[in-house]
Amino acid sequence: QTCALPIWVQKTADDFFGRLADACDALSDTARQHPKTVEVAVATAKRALAGHRTAISLHDMIREELDRARALNTLTTTNFNVPDPASEHASRLTELEAGTEIALALIATAVYWGDETTDNWWFGDIERFARWPGAGGQTALIRLIQAPATLITYAAGVAAAAASRWTLVARIFTEPITVDPFNSNQVRLVAHFLEPAVTLSVTGSSLHLFEFLRSAFAGHLALGDAAYTDAWERFEYLRLVTQEDQQLHGV
Repeated sequence: QTCALPIWVQKTADDFFGRLADACDALSDTARQHPKTVEVAVATAKRALAGHRTAISLHDMIREELDRARALNTLTTTNFNVPDPASEHASRLTELEAGTEIALALIATAVYWGDETTDNWWFGDIERFARWPGAGGQTALIRLIQAPATLITYAAGVAAAAASRWTLVARIFTEPITVDPFNSNQVRLVAHFLEPAVTLSVTGSSLHLFEFLRSAFAGHLALGDAAYTDAWERFEYLRLVTQEDQQLHGV
């Protein structure tokens, strides 16, 4: 098997050949990134975070994957009126999940093993992806434009809960905001306004997202099913409690 040299070649030979070995293990040319590719990305991220210097390579990987996600047809299309909206929604959601899988795994890894510095590498993207496109058409298709904000919120939030990083959990609940498309004078908290049922628009949206993120946490991040489920339930419970509290206080 041959592979192209990775674009993130570093200055030292040890670092370069380590990354080259990881990259050559990746499998490509599939509609969805093969789990082995995600596994390589997570392994590379862990090694970067284990060093004594700032994990610049991980920063670059996260930015590259988020930029790649931002360019997906599902997020760039202006066509929200189609003859078969249910089929089109399923197709676009599949593309979105495949196109964000690595980014979400990298963010979860950076949250679990990182700190406030690495949080800055992705935190602002919650708001960037949460922006309403200002388009008309079938609502479920339009809402998918904001779905990456939901995906990042949960990938980061569950990882923060798993690592007992409660300050970060609180930031996720209280800082990222977006404009209410039905009232441009009103801003909403992303964690509550763009919950899975709103942006994913599938039956059992929360369970669907739970299963989608399972491999990143239980497998690639090596938490195991029990720890992943516990972290998910803690995050979701706290999200619902804070949502209720903020609603009672008119936030």
